Amino acid sequence: MKGGKLAASLAILAIVTGSGCDDMSQAVAGNEAAAPIASASAKPDPTTCLPPEYEYDEEEFGPRGDPLAVPASIANVAATDNINLAVTTLDGGQVCNDMSWAYHLGETAQTRLDGRFIAIGWGAYEAFGTLMFDRSGKGTVVETGNMPAFSPSTKRVAALQFTQSGFGGLENMMSWEVASEGLKQLFSLPDQTYLNWIEQGYNDLEIESWKGETCLQIFAFADADLEAVEWDSAKAKRTPFHAAEADKWEIKRGRCP
Repeated sequence: MKGGKLAASLAILAIVTGSGCDDMSQAVAGNEAAAPIASASAKPDPTTCLPPEYEYDEEEFGPRGDPLAVPASIANVAATDNINLAVTTLDGGQVCNDMSWAYHLGETAQTRLDGRFIAIGWGAYEAFGTLMFDRSGKGTVVETGNMPAFSPSTKRVAALQFTQSGFGGLENMMSWEVASEGLKQLFSLPDQTYLNWIEQGYNDLEIESWKGETCLQIFAFADADLEAVEWDSAKAKRTPFHAAEADKWEIKRGRCP
Protein backbone atom coordinates (compact mmCIF):
# COMPACT_ATOMS: atom_id res chain seq x y z
CA MET A 1 0.00 0.00 0.00
CA LYS A 2 2.35 2.67 -1.13
CA GLY A 3 1.53 6.14 -2.35
CA GLY A 4 -0.70 5.98 -5.40
CA LYS A 5 -2.22 2.61 -4.56
CA LEU A 6 -5.37 3.87 -2.91
CA ALA A 7 -7.62 1.20 -4.37
CA ALA A 8 -5.82 -1.57 -2.49
CA SER A 9 -5.66 0.38 0.76
CA LEU A 10 -9.44 0.76 0.90
CA ALA A 11 -9.90 -2.97 1.41
CA ILE A 12 -8.03 -3.25 4.73
CA LEU A 13 -10.12 -3.97 7.79
CA ALA A 14 -8.91 -1.62 10.54
CA ILE A 15 -7.71 1.98 10.90
CA VAL A 16 -4.51 2.18 12.88
CA THR A 17 -2.01 4.91 13.52
CA GLY A 18 1.22 3.34 12.30
CA SER A 19 3.29 0.18 12.39
CA GLY A 20 2.82 -2.64 14.84
CA CYS A 21 6.42 -2.60 16.03
CA ASP A 22 7.93 0.33 17.88
CA ASP A 23 11.68 -0.20 17.43
CA MET A 24 13.26 -0.09 14.01
CA SER A 25 16.41 -1.70 15.37
CA GLN A 26 14.46 -4.56 17.03
CA ALA A 27 16.95 -6.30 19.34
CA VAL A 28 19.91 -4.42 17.86
CA ALA A 29 21.21 -1.62 20.06
CA GLY A 30 21.83 1.87 18.76
CA ASN A 31 18.41 3.29 18.02
CA GLU A 32 18.96 6.97 17.30
CA ALA A 33 15.38 8.26 17.41
CA ALA A 34 15.72 10.38 20.55
CA ALA A 35 17.76 13.31 19.19
CA PRO A 36 16.66 15.46 16.23
CA ILE A 37 18.53 14.84 12.98
CA ALA A 38 20.87 17.61 11.89
CA SER A 39 19.58 19.65 8.97
CA ALA A 40 20.89 19.04 5.48
CA SER A 41 22.17 21.93 3.38
CA ALA A 42 18.66 22.45 1.99
CA LYS A 43 15.26 22.44 3.67
CA PRO A 44 12.57 19.98 2.54
CA ASP A 45 9.94 21.56 0.31
CA PRO A 46 6.95 19.31 -0.48
CA THR A 47 5.41 21.97 -2.73
CA THR A 48 8.10 21.20 -5.33
CA CYS A 49 7.21 17.48 -5.47
CA LEU A 50 5.26 15.98 -8.36
CA PRO A 51 1.45 16.11 -8.00
CA PRO A 52 -0.22 12.95 -6.60
CA GLU A 53 -1.45 10.16 -8.84
CA TYR A 54 -4.61 9.82 -6.74
CA GLU A 55 -6.05 12.52 -4.51
CA TYR A 56 -8.00 11.73 -1.38
CA ASP A 57 -11.75 11.83 -2.09
CA GLU A 58 -13.44 13.39 0.96
CA GLU A 59 -16.87 13.07 -0.62
CA GLU A 60 -16.48 9.30 -0.86
CA PHE A 61 -14.46 8.55 2.27
CA GLY A 62 -15.34 11.41 4.60
CA PRO A 63 -13.14 14.18 5.99
CA ARG A 64 -9.47 13.51 6.58
CA GLY A 65 -8.32 12.56 10.04
CA ASP A 66 -5.36 14.24 11.68
CA PRO A 67 -3.15 16.61 9.69
CA LEU A 68 -0.04 15.07 8.19
CA ALA A 69 2.41 16.35 10.79
CA VAL A 70 5.95 14.98 10.93
CA PRO A 71 7.55 14.01 14.28
CA ALA A 72 9.75 16.63 15.91
CA SER A 73 12.79 14.33 15.72
CA ILE A 74 12.83 14.53 11.90
CA ALA A 75 11.32 18.00 11.39
CA ASN A 76 14.69 19.37 10.22
CA VAL A 77 14.82 16.96 7.28
CA ALA A 78 11.16 16.10 6.55
CA ALA A 79 8.06 18.17 5.76
CA THR A 80 4.58 17.62 4.36
CA ASP A 81 1.86 19.77 2.84
CA ASN A 82 -0.80 17.04 3.34
CA ILE A 83 -0.14 15.93 -0.23
CA ASN A 84 3.53 14.93 -0.39
CA LEU A 85 6.08 13.94 2.22
CA ALA A 86 9.47 15.41 1.31
CA VAL A 87 12.69 14.21 2.93
CA THR A 88 16.09 15.76 2.25
CA THR A 89 18.91 13.51 1.14
CA LEU A 90 22.30 13.51 2.81
CA ASP A 91 23.81 15.63 0.04
CA GLY A 92 21.04 18.26 0.18
CA GLY A 93 18.72 16.90 -2.48
CA GLN A 94 15.17 15.72 -1.85
CA VAL A 95 13.09 12.56 -2.21
CA CYS A 96 9.28 12.71 -2.23
CA ASN A 97 6.49 10.28 -1.49
CA ASP A 98 2.83 10.80 -2.37
CA MET A 99 0.77 10.88 0.84
CA SER A 100 -2.41 12.41 -0.58
CA TRP A 101 -4.35 9.28 0.40
CA ALA A 102 -3.10 9.19 4.02
CA TYR A 103 -4.89 10.39 7.16
CA HIS A 104 -1.82 10.86 9.35
CA LEU A 105 1.79 9.93 10.00
CA GLY A 106 3.11 8.18 13.09
CA GLU A 107 3.88 10.31 16.13
CA THR A 108 7.46 9.04 16.26
CA ALA A 109 10.06 8.08 13.67
CA GLN A 110 12.89 5.58 13.97
CA THR A 111 16.34 6.31 12.54
CA ARG A 112 19.53 4.37 11.86
CA LEU A 113 23.08 5.04 10.70
CA ASP A 114 23.26 8.67 11.84
CA GLY A 115 19.98 9.53 10.18
CA ARG A 116 20.66 7.89 6.81
CA PHE A 117 17.54 5.78 7.31
CA ILE A 118 14.21 7.12 8.55
CA ALA A 119 11.19 4.86 9.11
CA ILE A 120 7.80 6.36 9.84
CA GLY A 121 4.37 4.77 10.15
CA TRP A 122 1.35 5.99 8.23
CA GLY A 123 -2.39 5.56 8.61
CA ALA A 124 -4.99 5.83 5.84
CA TYR A 125 -8.61 4.82 5.30
CA GLU A 126 -8.69 1.39 6.98
CA ALA A 127 -5.02 0.97 6.15
CA PHE A 128 -1.57 1.23 7.71
CA GLY A 129 2.08 0.65 6.95
CA THR A 130 5.59 2.02 7.36
CA LEU A 131 7.78 3.91 4.91
CA MET A 132 11.57 3.65 5.16
CA PHE A 133 13.52 6.45 3.51
CA ASP A 134 17.15 5.88 2.54
CA ARG A 135 18.67 9.36 2.32
CA SER A 136 21.86 8.26 0.54
CA GLY A 137 22.43 9.24 -3.08
CA LYS A 138 19.30 10.52 -4.80
CA GLY A 139 17.19 8.92 -2.05
CA THR A 140 14.87 5.91 -2.15
CA VAL A 141 11.69 4.87 -0.35
CA VAL A 142 10.50 1.31 0.41
CA GLU A 143 7.38 0.06 2.16
CA THR A 144 8.14 -2.19 5.15
CA GLY A 145 4.67 -2.75 6.66
CA ASN A 146 6.00 -2.84 10.22
CA MET A 147 9.20 -1.24 11.47
CA PRO A 148 12.20 -2.86 9.73
CA ALA A 149 14.95 -4.78 11.52
CA PHE A 150 18.65 -4.23 10.86
CA SER A 151 21.22 -7.01 11.16
CA PRO A 152 23.97 -6.66 13.80
CA SER A 153 26.38 -5.24 11.21
CA THR A 154 23.65 -2.93 9.81
CA LYS A 155 24.64 -4.26 6.35
CA ARG A 156 21.26 -5.93 5.96
CA VAL A 157 17.72 -4.89 6.77
CA ALA A 158 14.56 -7.01 6.76
CA ALA A 159 10.84 -6.38 6.98
CA LEU A 160 7.89 -8.68 7.70
CA GLN A 161 4.16 -8.10 7.70
CA PHE A 162 1.22 -10.45 7.25
CA THR A 163 -2.30 -9.33 8.18
CA GLN A 164 -5.68 -11.05 8.39
CA SER A 165 -7.03 -8.88 5.58
CA GLY A 166 -4.16 -9.54 3.22
CA PHE A 167 -3.98 -5.88 2.22
CA GLY A 168 -1.40 -4.43 4.59
CA GLY A 169 1.37 -2.15 3.46
CA LEU A 170 3.78 -5.03 2.74
CA GLU A 171 2.09 -8.46 3.12
CA ASN A 172 5.44 -10.13 2.61
CA MET A 173 8.87 -10.73 4.08
CA MET A 174 11.66 -8.91 2.30
CA SER A 175 15.30 -8.11 2.90
CA TRP A 176 17.76 -5.65 1.42
CA GLU A 177 21.53 -5.26 1.41
CA VAL A 178 22.65 -1.84 2.59
CA ALA A 179 25.10 -0.61 -0.03
CA SER A 180 27.31 2.46 0.33
CA GLU A 181 24.57 4.20 -1.63
CA GLY A 182 21.07 2.80 -1.92
CA LEU A 183 19.55 -0.63 -1.23
CA LYS A 184 19.81 -3.92 -3.12
CA GLN A 185 16.91 -6.34 -2.64
CA LEU A 186 18.08 -9.74 -1.42
CA PHE A 187 14.83 -11.69 -1.32
CA SER A 188 11.06 -11.50 -1.37
CA LEU A 189 8.65 -14.34 -0.60
CA PRO A 190 6.19 -15.48 -3.29
CA ASP A 191 3.00 -13.45 -3.60
CA GLN A 192 0.12 -14.32 -1.25
CA THR A 193 2.37 -16.24 1.15
CA TYR A 194 0.36 -14.57 3.91
CA LEU A 195 -2.60 -16.80 3.03
CA ASN A 196 -0.66 -19.85 4.25
CA TRP A 197 -0.31 -18.34 7.72
CA ILE A 198 -3.92 -17.20 7.96
CA GLU A 199 -5.11 -20.67 6.95
CA GLN A 200 -2.85 -22.24 9.57
CA GLY A 201 -4.42 -20.06 12.26
CA TYR A 202 -1.49 -17.74 12.94
CA ASN A 203 -1.56 -13.97 13.31
CA ASP A 204 0.89 -11.11 13.67
CA LEU A 205 4.13 -12.65 12.49
CA GLU A 206 6.94 -10.31 13.53
CA ILE A 207 10.71 -10.23 13.35
CA GLU A 208 12.13 -10.59 16.84
CA SER A 209 15.79 -10.11 15.86
CA TRP A 210 18.52 -11.22 13.53
CA LYS A 211 20.85 -14.07 14.52
CA GLY A 212 24.06 -13.08 12.86
CA GLU A 213 23.69 -11.95 9.28
CA THR A 214 21.95 -14.97 7.78
CA CYS A 215 18.94 -15.87 9.93
CA LEU A 216 15.86 -14.09 11.21
CA GLN A 217 14.24 -14.98 14.53
CA ILE A 218 10.45 -14.68 14.07
CA PHE A 219 7.48 -15.17 16.35
CA ALA A 220 3.77 -15.51 15.77
CA PHE A 221 0.59 -15.81 17.80
CA ALA A 222 -1.74 -18.74 17.23
CA ASP A 223 -5.42 -17.78 17.10
CA ALA A 224 -6.19 -20.30 19.84
CA ASP A 225 -3.55 -18.81 22.15
CA LEU A 226 -4.88 -15.29 21.61
CA GLU A 227 -8.44 -16.39 22.24
CA ALA A 228 -7.37 -18.05 25.49
CA VAL A 229 -6.31 -14.65 26.85
CA GLU A 230 -9.11 -12.72 25.14
CA TRP A 231 -6.90 -11.52 22.29
CA ASP A 232 -4.36 -9.85 24.58
CA SER A 233 -1.13 -10.42 22.66
CA ALA A 234 0.97 -9.21 25.60
CA LYS A 235 -0.20 -12.26 27.56
CA ALA A 236 -0.44 -14.77 24.72
CA LYS A 237 2.09 -17.48 23.98
CA ARG A 238 4.56 -16.67 21.23
CA THR A 239 5.32 -19.47 18.79
CA PRO A 240 8.91 -19.31 17.48
CA PHE A 241 9.78 -19.48 13.80
CA HIS A 242 12.85 -18.60 11.79
CA ALA A 243 13.96 -17.88 8.25
CA ALA A 244 17.53 -18.72 7.20
CA GLU A 245 19.44 -17.78 4.10
CA ALA A 246 20.61 -21.40 3.81
CA ASP A 247 16.94 -22.42 3.41
CA LYS A 248 16.21 -19.66 0.88
CA TRP A 249 14.49 -17.67 3.64
CA GLU A 250 11.60 -20.10 3.95
CA ILE A 251 9.80 -19.50 7.25
CA LYS A 252 10.07 -22.64 9.39
CA ARG A 253 9.14 -23.62 12.94
CA GLY A 254 11.65 -23.22 15.75
CA ARG A 255 14.44 -20.78 16.38
CA CYS A 256 17.49 -20.18 14.20
CA PRO A 257 19.97 -23.10 14.27
